[in-house]
This record gives sequence, structure tokens and C-alpha cells, in this order.
Amino acid sequence: MRETRVTEVMLVGVAGVALALGGCRRAPPTMTPEEQQEQQRAQERYERASSSEAEHLEHVARQQAELQEVEEEIALLDEQRSDEEEYYASATRELAEYQALLGEAHEVASRCTQEIDEQGERATEIYVGLARYRSSPERDAAIGELEPCRVALARQMRADMKQAIAELRKEFAEEIEDAFDEANRVRRGRQSFRASVQGSVLSVRMRGNFEGRARHSQDQVDAWCARGATFSRITLRNAHGTFSCEPEESPDDIIDELLAERGVRDSWVPPVEGRSPTPVERKAPTTPFDEHSRRSTLVEQGQLQQQSIEEARAAAEDAAGRKQRASSELDALNRRQATRTSQWKKTTETRRRNTLISGVAIGATGLVSMGVGGYLFQQRRETDERLASAATSSPFVPGGPTSVSELQAQRDRQQRGMIVSLGVGAGLVVVGALLIGIASMDPTKARTLTLRPSGITLRF
Repeated sequence: MRETRVTEVMLVGVAGVALALGGCRRAPPTMTPEEQQEQQRAQERYERASSSEAEHLEHVARQQAELQEVEEEIALLDEQRSDEEEYYASATRELAEYQALLGEAHEVASRCTQEIDEQGERATEIYVGLARYRSSPERDAAIGELEPCRVALARQMRADMKQAIAELRKEFAEEIEDAFDEANRVRRGRQSFRASVQGSVLSVRMRGNFEGRARHSQDQVDAWCARGATFSRITLRNAHGTFSCEPEESPDDIIDELLAERGVRDSWVPPVEGRSPTPVERKAPTTPFDEHSRRSTLVEQGQLQQQSIEEARAAAEDAAGRKQRASSELDALNRRQATRTSQWKKTTETRRRNTLISGVAIGATGLVSMGVGGYLFQQRRETDERLASAATSSPFVPGGPTSVSELQAQRDRQQRGMIVSLGVGAGLVVVGALLIGIASMDPTKARTLTLRPSGITLRF
């Protein structure tokens, strides 16, 4: 019993040393009560600031939408007012231009027959300007005064066009003579081809023929007609006979078309009915009282909404600042806790490593102790054999025990050493395995590790 008690005391001592080296704190550190209260207060401030910021931003968005509607209504009122003013200005300008045309028509009509070169074109422009309006006594009288100007201008333009056509006829006759001479250099200068203009008729005499066939002569005349619209008739006489053609449009038709394009061919009286209404004087636009009052109300409402938006933005910015400060406090607390947790993990890892090393060392020591116990067990067997043979022969060896009593004392010592070695060794192996298991265990699963004189208690 004495050896067993000694063994228990030794095991408890070894385990105590191992636990002292490895430590037994497994739970991670938590915030202090003061820090937890500070964290709760910071979280509440953060949530209140976030809610306040969201409410003010929502108010800003709502006010901005209403302000946009107000601004659009004001813009619509201003646009309507601008359209009315623009219409009034346009009508005023048109009336002034119309009255200026009436006055200028009388002035131009009094001089155009004597100064047709200077006033004729202007008379036409005035007529075109007045003719687009509907009939009125003033308009119709002014156009009637301009009719002599049209007659004089048409007469002069017709004479100028006839003179120009005569020049074109002469140039055309010379052109076809030159073309024939260029194509027939042998006959040049022999009067083989002559083109003469007689009024509006072009007569061409030619010795020989075109390529020897009558159809070629007619083709040539038709080609001249296609180009020479200034003639009323073109005639070619050669060895095949007489060939002629008449252009589709006569010179007079061309002159009439040109005069019509200039607006002086047809009489201006009686005046034709225009499409535009006769300009009249209009009253300047005025803003009705209710419209003016509505715009003033909208402007005032827009100013109040803009002020509300600015105040809500300032409140949202203040709430955002408070939220940022609360968030900073929470971050500081979390960083502090993270630092403690990191340090705890490092310490736990160091203790786990020390526990593992202690477990391995104690387990190895236990194995050695059990080896010693095994050796003593073998020695005790040999001593037992020697005691058994003491009755028949001398069991004593040189340098060893010299009596049976000494052999018995040696056996007792071997017995006690074997019991202590095996007991201590087995206990140390168990303690080492336990420490290795503790070192390998998840720190969050171990609840308590209790050391008592009667043993070690580990609760999960």
C-alpha cells in the first residue's frame, strides 16, 4: 500500500507540473462589461443615425421630385407667355412690312413707266409680296396701280429677249458652217455649205449630200432642230432634195415661258386671291391675373421646397457624420477585441505546444520507467530461481549475496522497484497520452480541467 500511495503522489505531482507548463484556459477572451455596454450604446447610436440619414435622404428625393414638377409648370407658363410675345412681335413685323409695301407700291407706280430699268424689278417684288394676302381694298388698289409697270416691264423684257434670240440664231448659223468646214477641209472656202437666217427661219444650202443618202440629210436637220429652239423652222437643200423640221417650241413660246417665270406675262388685274390673311394691328399680350398669381405661387413654392431640400441635405450629412463616428467606435472596439483574440490564440498555441511537448516527454519517461520495471521483473525471477535452488546447491555467486536472507532482501527490493517502476511508468504513459489529447483537442470544446489529489478531471 505504501508503494501505491507513493505512486499516486508522484503522478499527481507530474501532472501538476505538466498543467502548469501547458496551461488550461481554453475559452477565448470576451469584452469587459464596460466594453459591452459601450458597444451596445455605439450600436444604438449607429442605428439611430442610419435611420435618420435614410429618412432625410428620402425627404430630399421626394422634395426634388415635387420641385421638378413645379419647375416644369413654371417653364410651361413661361413658354406660353414667350409664344404669345413671339406671335405678337411676328404679327407686328408683318403688319409693318405690309403697310410699307402698300406705301412703296404707290411710289414705284408713279415712276416705273419712266424708269422701267430701275423700278421694274422692284414693282414685281412688291406685287409678289402683296399677292400672297387675301383681297382688301388697299391691297387691290395698290396692285392696280402697279399694272402699268408690269405692261412696260413685259414689253421691254420681250424686246430684249427677241434681240438676244436674234443673236443666238446668227451664232448658231455660224457654228454649223464652222463645223462643216472642220469636217470637210477639202471644200473649205468653196461655198459648199451656206447657212443663212431669214427672220425666224434657218435656210441651209449644201453642194452634194450627207453620206450619200436622203435619210442622213433628214437626220441632220432633226439634230439641228433639237439644238436650235430659237428658230421656227430649219430647211436644208442639197442633191437629195429639200429637208425641213420645226422645233417643238417656237421662239414666242420660249419668251412667254420666261415672262411667266418672272411673273409679268399675265395681267395683275383683277388681283388674284392670296392665302394669307390680311395683317391687322393686334393688342400686346398681357398676363391674366390668375396666371400671374399662379406663377408667383409656384415660384414661392419652389423656393420653399429648395430650402427644405437644403435643410434635409444638411441633416442627412449630420446624421452621416454621427453614423461614421459610431461606426469608428464600433471598429475600435472590434479591433481591440480582435487584438485580444489574436493574442489569446498565440498564447493558446504556445500552451498547446508546451502541453504536447510535456505529454510526449512524460509519456516517454513512463515508457522508460516501465522498461525499468520490466528489467526488475526479470531480475526478480532470477532471484526467485536462485532462492528455489538454495535447498539443493549453493546459489551464491562471487560478489553477490552470501546468505538466503540476503537473497530474500534483494528479492524484496526488486519487487518494490518493479511495482514502483511499472506503476509510475503506466501512470506517466496515461498522463502523457492525456496531455497529448488535450493539446490536440479543439480549444472551444474543453470546458474545465480540474487537478485533485485523487486524480485529474476533464469536463467537456
